Amino acid sequence: MDEIRKTPSPKPRSRDPGKGGRELLHGRLDNFELAYRKKDGTHVHTLLSARPLTFEGEECLVAVARDISGHKETMEALRVSEEKYRVLVENAREGIIVSQKGRVVFANERAVTLSGFTLDELGDYSLAELIFPDDLEEALDRYRRVLKGENLEGDLEYRIVDRRGKIRRSVRISR
Repeated sequence: MDEIRKTPSPKPRSRDPGKGGRELLHGRLDNFELAYRKKDGTHVHTLLSARPLTFEGEECLVAVARDISGHKETMEALRVSEEKYRVLVENAREGIIVSQKGRVVFANERAVTLSGFTLDELGDYSLAELIFPDDLEEALDRYRRVLKGENLEGDLEYRIVDRRGKIRRSVRISR
């Protein structure tokens, strides 16, 4: 920064300073989200931080505004994308189970129906515990190979078991 400019204080627009103004009256304003429209009509989203200070004997306000418009647009696009994905997965005719670190962390309604477990019960199991023991080694081998980046062809069929260990039904597992 080459210079500090002093700008006259604008005339107050209202008697109520609003949330940000009340915070500033207490000495500081941190990351206050502010949206406004520019002269050309475009909208800008900013994070505003401000501090009062004395400069050359005068009370001043130092304010920094960071444009977060791109971040807001990205977050909205992500929200829309996640909603589309959620609707697709929840309404799929196939059972979809997601496991992380070996545990079932998500199952759509069709997977719950096919497995015979409740959604809460599925969360108590690892994916390996749901596969019939005779099919387990082949399923785990395929799983490890996919994690290593191998591009495996086709789908395989495995039997899944219910909470009593009985074969519930045969399911096709795709990569």
